[in-house]
Amino acid sequence: MRREAWAKALGLMAVGLGLTMVLARIDWLVNERQARQQSAQEEVAQATAGPQLIAGPYLRRDCTEEWTAVETTEGDRGKVERRSRQRRDFALRSTPASLQVQGELKPQQLERGLFKVNTFVAPLQLSAVWDTTPDLNPRSDKLEGSMRCGPMALALDVSDARGLRSVSVLAQGSALPARPGNGSGGAGLHALLPTPTGSTEAPLQVDLRLELLGTESLRLLPAANAVQAQVRSPWPHPSFHGRFLPVDRSVSDSGFAATWRVTELASSAAADLRHGRASEDVLGVSLIDPVNPYSLSDRALKYGFLFIALTLAAVMLAELIGRHRLHPVQYGFVGLALAMFFLLLLALSEHLAFGLAYALAAAAASALLAHYGRGLFGHWRGGALLGAGVALLYGVLYVVLNLEKASLLLGTLLLFALLAAAMRATRDVDWYRLGQPAAH
Repeated sequence: MRREAWAKALGLMAVGLGLTMVLARIDWLVNERQARQQSAQEEVAQATAGPQLIAGPYLRRDCTEEWTAVETTEGDRGKVERRSRQRRDFALRSTPASLQVQGELKPQQLERGLFKVNTFVAPLQLSAVWDTTPDLNPRSDKLEGSMRCGPMALALDVSDARGLRSVSVLAQGSALPARPGNGSGGAGLHALLPTPTGSTEAPLQVDLRLELLGTESLRLLPAANAVQAQVRSPWPHPSFHGRFLPVDRSVSDSGFAATWRVTELASSAAADLRHGRASEDVLGVSLIDPVNPYSLSDRALKYGFLFIALTLAAVMLAELIGRHRLHPVQYGFVGLALAMFFLLLLALSEHLAFGLAYALAAAAASALLAHYGRGLFGHWRGGALLGAGVALLYGVLYVVLNLEKASLLLGTLLLFALLAAAMRATRDVDWYRLGQPAAH
C-alpha cells in the first residue's frame, strides 16, 4: 500500500509539472498576441499619426550676429594683433503670459486584422496672450558688431505633423497663412507676423484652431506663465499622465472632462522652450481600453495555477472522503480541462466581446468537467457538484478581473473562505486510516 501511495504521489507531481508547462505555453501565447497588438498599433501610427505632443504657441525670430574678434599674440617684434570676422546664428523665443486650451478628443477605433487600435481626432482651440508685444530686436555689443534678424514668426511644435488636418491662425483678429514646419527644421507649423507699427506696450493675442489626428494619447507642454487646459471626450476610460494631473475631472460611462491649471512657479516648461531645451513638464491623457482581451486574459492566467490546484485539491478530498480510487491520469484530464478554459478564452475574445467569450469558455469547461465527473465519482450528483464548483470559481475570477482596486482583497477573502471550507469538511477525518482497507 505504501508503494502504491508513493507511486500516486509521484504521478500527481508529474501531472502538476505537466500542467505548469501547459499554462506557461498559454502565457507565452498571450504575450505573443500582445506583442502583435503592439505591432499593429505601431503600424497604424506609421500610416496615420502617432501619439501627439503640442508645444506652444510661441514667438520666434532667427538672428545672425557678426563681429570682429581680435587676438593678440607675442612675436619677435612685439605684440601682434590678428583680426577675424566671427559669426553666430541663434533664435530668440518668447512664450505667452497666458495660454488657454480647449479641445475634444473624438475617439475612432481602427482595425488591423484582429487587433483594434484607439485613435482620435481632436478639434483644439489655443488662445495665447502676451501682455506686451515682445521686443525681439537684439543689439550687438561687440567690436564692429552687426545684427541681422528675420521676420517674427508664430510657431507651434507638433510631434507628428501628419496629424494636422486643418489649421487657422489669427493674430490680433487678422488671419495669417500657416506654413509647414516650426521654422527651425522641426515638425509643426509657423506663420509670419506683420511688422508691428503701433506701441510695443500693446498686448498681443494669437488664436489657433486645429484639427489634429493622433493615436492613443495627447500631451501638452505648458509653456506659458499661466496655462489652463480643458479637454473632454466621450471615451469613458481615460488615463491621465505626465508631470501634472488635472485639478478638476469627471469620469462617467458617457465620457470624461478634465481641467489642468499650471503656472511658471510649478513648471520650467516656458523657460526650457525659450532656451531651446527639451522639457519633461508635460500634461496629457490617453484613451485606454480596460477590456483589452489580451491584458484581461493575462490577468486571468495569473490565477490559473491557483484555480487548477484548488480544483484538484477538491477532487482529491472527494476521493479520500468518498473512498474513490482515481488515477493520476484522471487528475491530468481534469487539469487539462481547466487549462483549456484559458486557451478558449484567448481565442474567443479575439472575435467576441470579452464578457461573452468568458461566459462561453467557462460554460464549456464546466460542462466538460461535470460530464467527466459523472465517470469519476460514479453518479451524476458528484459530476454536477464538480461542474458547479468550477463554474463558481470562474464566476468569482470574472468579478476579480473587473474589480481592479479590490482584486487583492477579494482574492484573499476567496482563498480564506476555501481554506475554511476545506478545514471544516476534513476536521473529523482520520488521516492515518486513509488508504487502509475497511474493517469487517
